[in-house]
Formats: sequence, structure tokens, C-alpha cells
Amino acid sequence: LLNKIIFDFLAWSPGLCRAGGGRAPVNLRPVLMTIINVVSGAVYTKDLPFREKAQVYGMALIFLLLLYNSPAGLVLYWTMNNVFSLIKNCLKKTKYSKVVLYYFFIAAAAALDIYILFMHSGRFHKRVLVAAVIGICLVSVLLTKHPIFRKFISSINFNGTAAPQTKAFINSAVILFLLSGLAIPGALIASSTAEFSFISPYTSPLPFIGAAMSQGMGFFLFWCPVIYFFFSKKVKTALSLALFVLSAAALIDTFVFPGDYGFITTTLIFSNTKDLLNPGRTSVSIVQNIVVVLLSTALCAMLALSKRKIIFYSLQAIMIISLSAFSIGNIVKIQTEFSALSAVYEASGTAVQDSLKPVYNFSRNGRNVIVIMLDRAISGYVPYIFEEKPELLESFSGFTWYPNCVSLGGYTLIGVPALFGGYEYSPVEIQKQDDRRLLEKYNESLLVLPKLFSENGFRVTVTDPVMANFSNPPDLSIYDEYNAVHAENLHRRFLTSWQNNHPDIQVLSVSELLKNNLFHFSLFKMSPLLFRAILYNKGDWLVTKNFGTDSALTQLTLDNYSMLDALPKITVVNDSDVNTYTAMTNDLTHEPAFFQAPAYVPSNIITDKGSSPFAEETAYHANMAALTLLGKWFDYLKAEGVYDNSRIIIVSDHGWYYNTALPNNFTLPDGNSLVMFNPLLMIKDFSDGKEGGSLLSGGGTELKTDYTFISHADVPYMASHGITSAVNPFTLSPLFYDKSNGITITTVHKWEEEDTRKYVWKIRSDEWLHVGDNIFDPENWEWEEK
Repeated sequence: LLNKIIFDFLAWSPGLCRAGGGRAPVNLRPVLMTIINVVSGAVYTKDLPFREKAQVYGMALIFLLLLYNSPAGLVLYWTMNNVFSLIKNCLKKTKYSKVVLYYFFIAAAAALDIYILFMHSGRFHKRVLVAAVIGICLVSVLLTKHPIFRKFISSINFNGTAAPQTKAFINSAVILFLLSGLAIPGALIASSTAEFSFISPYTSPLPFIGAAMSQGMGFFLFWCPVIYFFFSKKVKTALSLALFVLSAAALIDTFVFPGDYGFITTTLIFSNTKDLLNPGRTSVSIVQNIVVVLLSTALCAMLALSKRKIIFYSLQAIMIISLSAFSIGNIVKIQTEFSALSAVYEASGTAVQDSLKPVYNFSRNGRNVIVIMLDRAISGYVPYIFEEKPELLESFSGFTWYPNCVSLGGYTLIGVPALFGGYEYSPVEIQKQDDRRLLEKYNESLLVLPKLFSENGFRVTVTDPVMANFSNPPDLSIYDEYNAVHAENLHRRFLTSWQNNHPDIQVLSVSELLKNNLFHFSLFKMSPLLFRAILYNKGDWLVTKNFGTDSALTQLTLDNYSMLDALPKITVVNDSDVNTYTAMTNDLTHEPAFFQAPAYVPSNIITDKGSSPFAEETAYHANMAALTLLGKWFDYLKAEGVYDNSRIIIVSDHGWYYNTALPNNFTLPDGNSLVMFNPLLMIKDFSDGKEGGSLLSGGGTELKTDYTFISHADVPYMASHGITSAVNPFTLSPLFYDKSNGITITTVHKWEEEDTRKYVWKIRSDEWLHVGDNIFDPENWEWEEK
């Protein structure tokens, strides 16, 4: 501000510049510094002898000569130092110094609040947060001078010594440390140990907990006590009370009001931010904030009025022990699961890198059935993708798109069994079979098509079977008894090779992001709903370093991209007449990022996001990139002469919560968006003219559209129809399902093994919807009690 005033003054005062047209102003800042220094010295040496005055004035002149041509920052620093000295000397000369400072800080805080709220150009929610903090500090200062507050503080009797109130303060600090540094980070990682494991450069996820723990320790066990011990006994009493209430409120917010934001990615991005970005629109958020305020106020009053402080010390001790046990339990669970994961990685060959050996084998003279599951692919993007890249129509010749398709669940764990096993593994049917272990039913669904095709003489290849044996990476041992089935995990197989060929592409360091932001996630969980959107900051978590988590290229994104990119190199075509069945899973559409248009390739600097209406949606980019890579693979299959004799099904297990601008994305009766239950389904049937129960007429360069009401649970029937007996090989029941009376789906928000019971899913009776005929008609959706 001082610099701006000086420069504005110089621009306004041409007399300070030399004549002749040149801009050679006097160095006013050193002159101003000297004047302030002299005035400050005059005040300081008012009653001192001439010798000391001369010394002060002489030093001012010496600094003028020394700093006249010095850098502006050094001069500004010394000038402000003199300003503060002048203010201090003036205040020392008056007996009202404390009063002046008191009202000065009040005025400064009020002025700063006004500036931040009404004049600053930053993001509004950040301005509100800063203004609120300043306002709370201002109100606290005002309250400390109020007689009622002083009487209230005096009424808190800690037996007349500082030790008990210090004990209460330290206990509260320990609770906050355990909660933010261990309990919350540990619970998050323990909910999905696999996702937080093997994140370069670490293997175990425990270093991420260590980072959060060190930050929590520094914040609550170092800085809080440092501030506490600076003050008098009365202030210490107020600080003890405040930290006790803060710890109680944090516990209530964390465990009573956790919030429902869908699942969270390893880059700490929530899948559902609808309620988070609009916390005031739900009655739950209003009730939560009221409850937290009332309970905190009640605890504050009880602590102040109670004469038996031992009750509160005991309560704090119980919380410390409970949080410690909870944290240790999570760490033990994480380490146990990590050890098991390491064994699975070794056994399944997941750790193998740079291997471009053949994986997929197809026959020119036989039949090839290929099922490609793109996790979380969005059906509604399809027409826009082909409109933006019409050249893809040639690559996808013969395909039919089924827009009127519904998924039986909104998450992978719920949707996969029906997708690969048929309607006998729908959520409704699984809930009925309450005498069989859920794990057994889940694994069986993954085996339906491999067993069916292998028993009919097909050579079967399965890659990355989703959550086989409820394990991530998938446990391939479920295929051990089927000799005709070849199973592999390709996850992370091609990433290193791809990066070596693209050294210019930099990957977001997920490990660095977690070490920076995991503690902020803890503060988020400890905060009331009203402040969580501010702390979340659209996934940036109010950190100074911008990781760009909503659009950056992560290791997971490139891992799945590199797998699809390697398809032509790991595919072998032969002239045998052996039929083949292939099932593959890829998560590129599950790990969205911005890609460089028009080719939609990975890039750290995006200069072209394409011409689509959804150019600003990373999910669109990921779907476009996935179909583009598949199109290149289909061109390869055509060149090798196996495209026409192949039945290819592209399907997703569910849609996505995504706040997309897609049309017809209305809100369902349960509050979710339609797009979440509208999976991608595209099918190309045999088009070589041979006998074989063709589902659709093939050929052509036009993407056909079929509005038949269908679900992804029809995939097993479509894959086997006409070339095998379309029955479940385990139950001998037909895979065909009559949908004339509609379909029942579940809207339950479950996506981890911990969300299951031993025999059934944890689904409430009000978490079911029924739909039929046309999923895009809101009138066709209704609640169904189970």
C-alpha cells in the first residue's frame, strides 16, 4: 500500500522529475523513510540530552545514504520498521495505550472484513470463510471485555491452580490430534486399502497416515500449547474451555454427521457433491448445525457450572482411549490387508511391467465373442462423440447403440454380478438367496459365461475380472478349476512402457497429493456441513499448491489408457477354426481427465478441448478417449480379418453421478440423477453371412440406435444367443428375461466389501426403484418397497 501511494504521488507530481522529457524521479522512498525515522527519534529522545539526539539523527542520515539506491524491498522493510517504532514511541507517552490498541485492532478487523466481503475480487466462499474467522476473533475480543463473560470465566473453578485447566487443554488437544491425524485418515484408507496401496513411490499406504499424523501433531500438540502457555491464567481458562468445546463439536460432526458424498477417489475427489455444494438446501444440514451448536453450548455450560471436573476428565480419557483403539485397529487392518494384497499381486503377475506378450487370441475361421466392460462409461455421450468425430463411424461399423438401457445398481459391486451373470444375480435375486454366502454368489456370476463358453468348446480369455473373490487386484484363483479358461490381470502392466515412450507426459503425484491433503480431509470431516464446501474447495482442499485433481493425469488414468493403447500389440490372430470368448475390463472411463483434442490423447497442457457441448467435462473426454482407442483396435481387427466374424459388446456396469449437462438427466424419486443408472451398451453382431443366430444386421458406416427397453443384465444372453445354449451353466435356467413388467433396481450407496453382509447386500426396504418401457419418462419410475 505504501509503495502504491508513493508511485501514485510521483506520477501526480511532475515537479519531482527532472526536466528534459526524461522520467528520472527523486528516490522518494528513502527520503520518506528518513523523515519517519527522524520523527520517531524526536518522540523517543524528547527528554534526553543533545548527545543522544544527535546520535539518533545521525543514524537516520547514515541510513539515508546507505539505502538511497538500495532495492525497494529493503527500503520498504526499514520504513515500516520505523513506522512501527514511531507508533510504539507515541503509545509509550500516553497512559491510554492499551485502550488505543484495543480499539485500533477492532477497527482494523472490521475494516478488513468489509474489504474482504465487498471489495476483494477472490472467490466468494473463500472470502466468507476468511471474513468469518476474522469476525469470530473480533467478537471474541469484544466479549472478553464484557462483564458477563468475565464473570462466566471466573465461575470456572479449576481448584485455584493452573494444572487442572492445563490438563483439560492438553486432553482436548490430544483428542483433536488423534481424530485428525490417525482416526479419520486411518478409517478412510482402511475402507479401501487396495486403492491406497502401491501408489508410487510407496507400496504400503501407511506413509500417508504418517504424513497426516505429523501435521496433526504439529497443529494440535505443538502450536496449540505454544499459544496456550503465552497467556495469563484467565486467558488459559478461556482457551481450555474453547478447545474442549471444539473437540466435542469435532467428534459430533465426524461420527454423528459424516455426510453422504458418494465414494471418494484416491485423489480425494467426491463422486457426489450435490449436497456438499448446496448445504443449506437440505433439512439434514440445518438440523446438524443446530444440534452441534446446542450440544456444544450445553457442554460449555456444564463444564462452567459443574463442580466435579473429574467427570469431564474421565470423559476425555474415554475418548482418548477409544480413538487410540479405533486408530490402532484401522492400522492393523490396513497392514493385514496390504500383506494379503502383496501376495495376490505376486501370484497374479500384476507387478510385471513392460510385458507386451500376446494376451488376446482370435480366430479368422471361428466365432469370436468379445465383452468389453468400461467401468462407469456414460451412455448419453455416445451420439455427441460420433458427431464430433464422424471418422469413428467407420471404425464402429455394424454397432448398435442401446440408449434405453438401465443398470440394476449404481455401483460396481452391485452392478457387476448381473452384468456378467444375468438376472439370477440381480440385487433382487441375490437378496432372496439368503442361505448362500454373498461371496460365493458374486464369484459364480463372474464364472457364468467362462464356464458356459468353455463347456461349448470355446477358448476363453478373461482379464481383470472385477473384484474376483472380493479382492483388488482380482484373485484369479476362482478360475483354477477351469482348464480352458486363461485369466490375467493387466492392471499396471503397460504403464511403465507407455511412459518410457512418452517422456514428455508428467503424471500427477497422487502420493504427494495425499500427503498434502489428507489432513485437510480430516478437518473437513470434523467441520459442520455449513463449512465443508469451503474446505473441500471443489477438490482443491484450500491448499496453496494446485494439483488440478479434477482434470490432471493420474497414474490410474494413464494405466488404463496405456492398456487400451496396447490392445493391437497384445492381440494375436490365427487361421484356426476354434471359437473364442474374451472378457476384458478397463477403468479409463472411471478415471477421467482432460485430453488433448481432436485426437484426445494425454497431455499436460490442454490447448484444445474439442467442439462438444461437454468439452468442459472430464468424463466426456475419458469416454471419447476410450472409444477412440477401441476404434483403433477395431481397425486392427478388420485388417486382420476377424472383425466380421466377431460379436462385440461394449457395456458399463453403471452410469455416474456426474453433474453433467446431458439432456434428460432428471432427478429420480430417490434423489439420484438418471445418468447414474443409464449404462453404456453397444453391440456389433456377426456380419460374415454365416449361420449363427445374428442379433442385429451388421455392416454399414452408420451407428444404429435401438430404443428397446433393456438392461446390462441382458449381456450374458446377448453374448451366448444362437451359438451356445443360452442357459446358466450352474442352475440351467435360461439367461433370457422377460422385461414386459419392468425391472427392479436398487439405489443403495454401497461400493465396498465392508458394505455387505455375509449372505446379502445391506439394502434397506426403501432403497428400491421400479422402471419399465422408457427410462427417460419420469412417470415410469416409482418406489418399490422390499
